[in-house]
Amino acid sequence: MNQAKKVGVFLTVWLGLVGALIYAQYVKQGESPREAISRKKIGLLITATGRYINMANELIASAHKYFCKNHEVTYFVFTDGEPRADIQTGGSSIAGAVSDLDQHAKIVKINWAQQGWPYDTLMRFYAYHQNKDTLADMDYLYAVDADMLFVAPVGDEILSDLVGARHSQLMFKRGIYDTNPLSTACVNRHEGTHYFVGAFYGGKREEFFKLLDTVTENITTDLSRGVIARVHDESHLNRYFIDHEPTLVLSPSYCHFEAWPSPYPKKLIAFDRPIHSDNKVRKHAKISPLAYLQKILKEEVRG
Repeated sequence: MNQAKKVGVFLTVWLGLVGALIYAQYVKQGESPREAISRKKIGLLITATGRYINMANELIASAHKYFCKNHEVTYFVFTDGEPRADIQTGGSSIAGAVSDLDQHAKIVKINWAQQGWPYDTLMRFYAYHQNKDTLADMDYLYAVDADMLFVAPVGDEILSDLVGARHSQLMFKRGIYDTNPLSTACVNRHEGTHYFVGAFYGGKREEFFKLLDTVTENITTDLSRGVIARVHDESHLNRYFIDHEPTLVLSPSYCHFEAWPSPYPKKLIAFDRPIHSDNKVRKHAKISPLAYLQKILKEEVRG
């Protein structure tokens, strides 16, 4: 056997062992099949302002096909548009507006104006926190980015008290934590084990609400200091997960970048779309953090 073939065989065996070890790690952490959980009320939270509503409609259609099919799912869409699920999915049409989508799935539109980037992503926690009363009937709550698609069944394996998903591109290196000491999201060098994506997380209602309470307060503090965390809401989520360790750590299967080669099976994919950099999709805000905070406080006073 020549040297090139030996190297090829070695790499094949090595990659196989690494894949097996990774799989074993996540089976141990709870992604293995388990006994069926009784029917629960599960809320899927989607923020989709401006042209993001078009992506959200595709997401809803894919979730209708794959997400927690044994449970009662409600889609809470924070938008200034019109949520629908009328996309061709898997050869069958999932069509309908809010009133007639499906007897086992319900879309609740919550009016939420486009804030301007980066506030559109940063203030999602604020949007959820403002509407806790609307979400209070759910047993579990999960937040998901609008530009995602479910491509395989996602079910009881994600149900736990507090759930985060590891970032696929930062599995074996330190995450892009915020290191600004002025930010409440700051992470010191000795802190942090997993780096979590802000694209999919959740848990039981009570734990989700605790997360909202803490992170919303932290973001308000940052804005009052004129600070925005490095990766916006994701930075605050990672700070919270360091202080409150998730009871379930999901693999990158639950935020799998579309074109990224990996040993993880794809369940929830994040599209690599050039449209995301389009100013027509991401409308950049021309307002400072402190001025933005003053603006939302005035809006609260007006009621």
